[in-house]
Amino acid sequence: MPADTIPEVDCLASIFPCSHTVTGNLLLMVLYGVILAGGAKMIADGSELLLEISNPVIVGGLLLPILGAVPDAAIILVSGLGPDAQQQLSVGVGCLAGSTIMLLTLPWLGGLWLGRCDIRGDEAVEGQCTRFSWTKQGITVDKDVPISARIMILTLVSYFIIQGPSWSGDEGSLHTASLVSMIVSGCLLAAYCIYQVISSMGNEAADRVMAKHQQERKYQAQLHALNAIFSLRQMMEARKGAAAPLLGSTNGDMTPEQKEERNNKLASKFGSKWRAKTLAKANASGSESEGENLPDPVASAVDVESGESQNEEKTPGQILMESMGMMLVGVGLVSIFSDPMCDVLSAITDTRFTGHGMSHIPISPFYVSFVVTPLCSNASELISSLQFASKKKKENISLTYSQLYGAGTMNNTLCLCVFSALVYFKNLTWDYTAEVTVILFVEVVVGIVGQKRTIRLWHGLPVAALYIVSLGIVAIMENVFHIK
Repeated sequence: MPADTIPEVDCLASIFPCSHTVTGNLLLMVLYGVILAGGAKMIADGSELLLEISNPVIVGGLLLPILGAVPDAAIILVSGLGPDAQQQLSVGVGCLAGSTIMLLTLPWLGGLWLGRCDIRGDEAVEGQCTRFSWTKQGITVDKDVPISARIMILTLVSYFIIQGPSWSGDEGSLHTASLVSMIVSGCLLAAYCIYQVISSMGNEAADRVMAKHQQERKYQAQLHALNAIFSLRQMMEARKGAAAPLLGSTNGDMTPEQKEERNNKLASKFGSKWRAKTLAKANASGSESEGENLPDPVASAVDVESGESQNEEKTPGQILMESMGMMLVGVGLVSIFSDPMCDVLSAITDTRFTGHGMSHIPISPFYVSFVVTPLCSNASELISSLQFASKKKKENISLTYSQLYGAGTMNNTLCLCVFSALVYFKNLTWDYTAEVTVILFVEVVVGIVGQKRTIRLWHGLPVAALYIVSLGIVAIMENVFHIK
């Protein structure tokens, strides 16, 4: 290449380092990837910290899903804001496709492997994992998990809207289709958040009713046991000629008011320790209202015993400040370093960087961003989901797969809404038939498999293989059939 045709070093005008060699761009990719992963983790940790002081329904049902998709949405947004937005948009598409397909394949198999238990009949036995078997080991999830998979499939409708002009050959209607796709994606996002809040409220109410019912049953069982001991003692005293009972007359001679008074005395005299422990557990689980009817001496005793530990805990204001600080720093890191990350992903495949000490990888930036960006933006979700599954409990495993399907839903709504907005407001073209095809294919297949409540270990192999198959489908469609 002649000296006068060497590309200008555009990064000299930027505060971020850059490189025109493969080695340099790989090192920068690792650097920016670690920073983005750290920012994503700070967002997740900060939002989870809000659970200690805020309504878990709002935080868990609304805030966490949105913040979990912020890193991907930021990379997509930045990819379409620069002067070469059309070229860098391939990085955003690769991020969207890679994030969606990676979360629905590799962690799907990882959660199945770590959470596997022995299957008896049609259900996995919690915590029991003996002899390895592809067919006799697996997981069982709650009934809400297949619903999450169906919601994920339903939100794919936005892809059909924006992809319609390319399939029909009517490129002139892309501007209108992108606007409709943006509106539909936004509406689906709002509907999904509302559904999450309502569903979480229902689950929380059911848990409280069940906890209160169990507490009442334990309390009544305790009273029955104390009554039996009291009656036995009365009989023994009567045989010895004792005239005065311990706390009143025998059961047969007592009125309902006398029995209630005796039960209260029994609870206060013998059951205070047990009730104090029950109240402490209720307070720890957020069910303070269940202890309002307890006798005052017992509640006072609990306050005295727990007073020292409460003083050592952080105040709600301190927790709020820490949480907001972590989330602001995380969002700041993701927002700042998404731009140089997109530049690196484009530069490492830029065909202009040839000769004169420059080098590039002769592939589309889509493939690089497909593999790299999901590991950076979804690292915290990946690790947390696998940690939950490793506990081998139905509740934890259900949370793992609900989180994975929820991530797919957020990509179908929030991230695609950002994409549609970029295409509409910047008049960009949409030539990503191959990429959209693999997203639709993988989500539909995984969603259908996810309709099973009991999933056997061997089911994870074809699901995980979809990650490689999807890359192969894109390569064949683009290079063999020349479908962009």
